[in-house]
Amino acid sequence: MSKLDINDILGIPEEYNIVSKPKLAISDNIRKQVEKKSTTLQEVAESVGLKYENVTSVTSVHEYSIDTLLKVLHGLDMELVVRPKN
Repeated sequence: MSKLDINDILGIPEEYNIVSKPKLAISDNIRKQVEKKSTTLQEVAESVGLKYENVTSVTSVHEYSIDTLLKVLHGLDMELVVRPKN
């Protein structure tokens, strides 16, 4: 008998672990930086030439382009670091 994983029991698709978990971590870090810099998402949007809705798509884990993400990160003096998984 094979061991069941909690994701199998709850019916959570593998895509959640591949896409949603990292997006949640990214949006959480962005929100923390916004708070740390005492700014608003509207101000970030204006500083990088994006619409407010585009910025909130990053912080609310909706679909967004890598270009949008990079612009938001730039506006918050953040950078994306890609490394092998632990």
